[in-house]
Amino acid sequence: MLNNWHKKEAPIAGLSGMGGGVVRFGGAGGVEYWIAESKDGSVNAYGQHVDVNANGDIAVSAAPDPGNYVTELYDKDGTQYWSKEMTSKGYGYANALLDSSGNVYNFGQRGGIKYSSGGSLQWNKFITAQGGNIPAVNHAEKDSSNNFYLASSAESGSGGIYKIDSSGSLTYAGRMQQSNQFDDIHVDSSGNVYAVSSGDNDDVIILKMDSSFATTWVRKFGNYGDSFYSNCVAVDSSGNVYASGSGNMTNGKWFVKFNSSGTIQWQKTWNGTNIEDIHIDGNDNIYTTGAFSNIANITKWNSDGTVNFSRSIARADSTNEKGFGINTDPDGKILLTGLIKPVGGKDSSFLAKLPNDGSLNGTYGNYTISDYSFPTISDTSHTVFTSFTYNNQDKTSDCSIANDSNGSVANSNWTYSFQEIA
Repeated sequence: MLNNWHKKEAPIAGLSGMGGGVVRFGGAGGVEYWIAESKDGSVNAYGQHVDVNANGDIAVSAAPDPGNYVTELYDKDGTQYWSKEMTSKGYGYANALLDSSGNVYNFGQRGGIKYSSGGSLQWNKFITAQGGNIPAVNHAEKDSSNNFYLASSAESGSGGIYKIDSSGSLTYAGRMQQSNQFDDIHVDSSGNVYAVSSGDNDDVIILKMDSSFATTWVRKFGNYGDSFYSNCVAVDSSGNVYASGSGNMTNGKWFVKFNSSGTIQWQKTWNGTNIEDIHIDGNDNIYTTGAFSNIANITKWNSDGTVNFSRSIARADSTNEKGFGINTDPDGKILLTGLIKPVGGKDSSFLAKLPNDGSLNGTYGNYTISDYSFPTISDTSHTVFTSFTYNNQDKTSDCSIANDSNGSVANSNWTYSFQEIA
């Protein structure tokens, strides 16, 4: 069990600091932007999540194959402070987060790890559930009090949600019956928690919970006969909820907006483009990233679901680029991480700092940033259920989170722990 997530504090050979080089270029008023990439050509690796603090320091996580998770810290100019590795038995996601003191966390396949701002290991833990089950963390988010919220894959057919404080103590664990996995999670300034799940019967479940994880509302999103899958969720300052994913229907990518009460505002669909991450900044600007014909992309959306601008990032000698994580720094600059695949080489991570207004176009080193025409968007409606039944039984309650204050799941004899690795 202990080998599923074990310590390795040394910098990664060949992956230290996206050390393949930093391309720096000016912007409006001489502001410097940059793109940094991995130099390693022996393993596949791709950036998955990016976070930033009030000083502009940037934490980024990457997931090389076969399962060595990278945690890196940069200053606002793209200079690396340090690079660390953790190894996990298996595959999964990696989610880098910064707290208000500059400590860096990374939650992934089996649990989580904490480093000081200087890169010293603080703790390294993994989650276990009844029977030795180890949930796989798909996404992590933090609140203003340095608590961390984890969305996990199935535990005996139920998706899990966990809350962990900065000391590494598990303060909450819950699971939902009608859920195969939770794909993403978000917490707002009032402590409300939002989660999306690729749920039962091939539909998507969207939950809003209060700070005690009591369900405020639950919505089920899909079409009879179609399979729907969720990717990401985000919330603006008014409590509007944005979620995106894919499905096997006509126009197989979807983007939906609910108001704070769970009432549908709009539904958008298109073909060919998957939104991998949504970020809403302090001014309620909406940014997404994904891949367009194997080209990494940044898209800014208006609140009515129309596209404000869309940009592609391509490397001249690459056959595949994708964006996986997006954020904005205190100055409003866009931070993007993802992968590139050089011709004849392995997938490599990149981290980019770019303007937030789509004003940058041109070739910088091997990279070209240019306008991109977003696919045609349709106002296609799908069914939104506020209550639902299976086999003539009301299953709405099964989409609530079951838990108790001790971190155990109510009436199920399930217990959870977050254990230090020896």
